[in-house]
Amino acid sequence: MSFTKPTLASIANYPQQIGRLIDIVEGPLRRNFVRNGDFQIAQRGTSFAGITTAQYTLDGWQFGGSAGTNTITQQAFTVGQTTVPNNPRFHLRVDRTVAAGAANVVIQHPIEMPDRMAGKTVTVSFWAKCSSGTKALAVDLLSSGVTSSIDTTEQGFTLTTTWTLFSFQIAVPTMTAVTSSAYLALRILEVASLGTFTVDLA
Repeated sequence: MSFTKPTLASIANYPQQIGRLIDIVEGPLRRNFVRNGDFQIAQRGTSFAGITTAQYTLDGWQFGGSAGTNTITQQAFTVGQTTVPNNPRFHLRVDRTVAAGAANVVIQHPIEMPDRMAGKTVTVSFWAKCSSGTKALAVDLLSSGVTSSIDTTEQGFTLTTTWTLFSFQIAVPTMTAVTSSAYLALRILEVASLGTFTVDLA
């Protein structure tokens, strides 16, 4: 496969990325800040059962709270499926088998060196469904390790049992005194405690 190097003024000559369906991108160059957005890398393993506290699962993706009991797994798409386009190989599943007492993080992705996004507007895009019924969730960005704490406004969305594409524009505030351990976490959250559920992200 070959393609023409894009100019600053155009993204039309970018090739279609196969499988990279969870992205957070900025500006005309559409730089992707999310690692393992196709959930292919699973050096830590492909199944994490009985999670009750924060820990990394598929590389780059973290269960970020203390909410009920969760199993997080790498799931394979059926070869040739067309519901989610561009032939992704894998998706991530969060199965909450014991309900949490309050709304909490479903899954998150910490992004290092968050000052690269300071003062910019980014796009968060992903495919998702909830096989256990209609559920209300939200997406936001939360910072750590910066002087001016950043917690962007939650943007809500509703999952159904059908794969659906969601896309959000998020304005990232300016940052000061960024530490070497700073990060900006892309979070998918419960709007209210959802009880038990099975959420898929692709």
